[in-house]
Amino acid sequence: MERKTRMRQFALPALGLILTISGFSRLVGNENIRAIQMIYLIMIGVFIGTLLRNVLAHFRGQGVSGQ
Repeated sequence: MERKTRMRQFALPALGLILTISGFSRLVGNENIRAIQMIYLIMIGVFIGTLLRNVLAHFRGQGVSGQ
């Protein structure tokens, strides 16, 4: 069970990051920033932050809860 939850901590943010980057890259670019582009950029930041937090917690040996 422990291994499964550890893999989920990395797999779900990585999958979300891949999906948001692929969705953002398919948008047509112009000089105006639309609301959907801002949402994509915010979600990319959220997934990168979550993935980075999980990686750092894993290397510290604490897990996500910080205990």
